[in-house]
Amino acid sequence: MSWSGGTYTKSNAGTGGWTGDAVAGIAIDATRHDTQDNDFATGINQCLTKDGQNSCTADLNFGGFRPSNVAGGSAAAPAYTANNDTDTGAFSPAANAYAIATGGVERIRIESTGNVAIGTTNTTNGNLTINGTAGKIALMNGGTFNGEVGLGVITGDGDAIGINARQAAGKVSIATANTERVRITSTGNVGIGTTTPAVSIQSSDDTDTSDRRIRAGTNARYVELIRNASTDNSVRSVGNADFIIDQNAAGNLIFRTNAIERGRFTSGGTAQFRGNNASSSFTSTLCSVQIAYVGGGTEYGIGLRPATDVTNAVQFQNAAGTAIGSISTTAAATAYNTTSDYRLKNNVQPFPDGLTKVKALSPSQWEWSADDSEGFGFIAHELQAVVPEAVTGAKDAVDANGDPIYQAVDYGKLTTVLVAAVKELTAKVESLEARIAVLEGA
Repeated sequence: MSWSGGTYTKSNAGTGGWTGDAVAGIAIDATRHDTQDNDFATGINQCLTKDGQNSCTADLNFGGFRPSNVAGGSAAAPAYTANNDTDTGAFSPAANAYAIATGGVERIRIESTGNVAIGTTNTTNGNLTINGTAGKIALMNGGTFNGEVGLGVITGDGDAIGINARQAAGKVSIATANTERVRITSTGNVGIGTTTPAVSIQSSDDTDTSDRRIRAGTNARYVELIRNASTDNSVRSVGNADFIIDQNAAGNLIFRTNAIERGRFTSGGTAQFRGNNASSSFTSTLCSVQIAYVGGGTEYGIGLRPATDVTNAVQFQNAAGTAIGSISTTAAATAYNTTSDYRLKNNVQPFPDGLTKVKALSPSQWEWSADDSEGFGFIAHELQAVVPEAVTGAKDAVDANGDPIYQAVDYGKLTTVLVAAVKELTAKVESLEARIAVLEGA
């Protein structure tokens, strides 16, 4: 027998093989038998590798059949390899599972469930799990990739989902209906409806022709920041809830228009308001509400215009909420009122010693320190000694900082004293007139 390089045939096939030789009386010769056995062994060795001693010199044709019961292999020694690379190839890590290794390390695994893992052997996270030090997926449409894109990365520091574009000028975009809706630029700005956000977060359509709204809350109760098509800008609170602006720090809450501060709530609780002129300023902190304005007919501190002509423009109340005074107006005049109803009074008596008090008063005239303008009236502490009800404050009082707390005078309180004095004078005059009449009649 000899190997022809094609189909294996016996060299004595023409005489009927070993059976034909026996019929022909040809004896079995030892040398001939050894030669034929060697030819048979040579043919087998040239067909299949045996214990890695020899390699096939041509393709193996299994004739439509498949090899079976191949060793499962491992990442270090895969069952199927190529090019004599013994640590790179495919193997079966478990029943109904398939894996691919390179350099002796498992890179890809497909489990019996159909789940696929890349860079890990754990396929329980989902249909596709990708793990790596950078955790990146490169999705390219031509060009040269010189960065990385991370998608759905699970890392040890607790990041659950991440989208990462690491190219220097890269961006992350989200689109629906084939239109970009959200963009994160390479500088970190986020744009909603715009591809060129100029600030950290910007919602825009790059035009002024449609509404843009940012809403926090439910459809029934929410706060909304609005830029509408009519160029109005507003903050809207909807629902049965308080609307609170909170400066939770030691700073002031400031309101500006046209780059000029118009009002503020200080950290100490003072409400301050300013008019049109930036030169008007806040100076005192001794009151709850301050209004800074130009004055002089150019600008008024407070303007009150009623819907009807006869009304109370301002009402004053005591701590219990009871009205104790008002400023009322008509179409032609203003009245400054304090409560004087008889139902609020007890032990009503005539006012005594009006004339005596008037005689004790010391009217004065002076020049004001602030602007040298002339003034006249009473010195507060001198008036306080005669009619204390007409004066507030104490002589030479100062606050905690040593600044003066000036006394003030309510000249309206002198009306009663003056009327009482006039009545006393009238009585005296009438008495003298009666006496004179008697004397003249005699």
